[in-house]
Amino acid sequence: MTSASAHEEAEGLAKKLKLRFYRASVKEDLNVNEVFKYLAEKYLQRLKLQSAEETEVLHTTSNKIGVFNTAGGSHSGQNSSSLNGCEVINLRPNRQRTKRSKTPFGSCSLL
Repeated sequence: MTSASAHEEAEGLAKKLKLRFYRASVKEDLNVNEVFKYLAEKYLQRLKLQSAEETEVLHTTSNKIGVFNTAGGSHSGQNSSSLNGCEVINLRPNRQRTKRSKTPFGSCSLL
């Protein structure tokens, strides 16, 4: 594959994906900042779009998803069960972990 055909293939892929095509070189400092800014803008646009879609999904779903049971009660042995036709989800506190020293090199010593 020649450099010209690789260039044409890359340019065709950019058109297919509806993206800008940049010739960039870190060594020559060619379009490095422009590529970074373009990719950052595209990423932020995608985040905004996903956030808008998630918000729309939240508004279109019903307000009542299920019944949350924070007490152990009679369903303590199960993660979820059915109560009067509604789904009951039992919420349990996280397990307490032993506290360790916050010194990252506390277990290291010099010989």
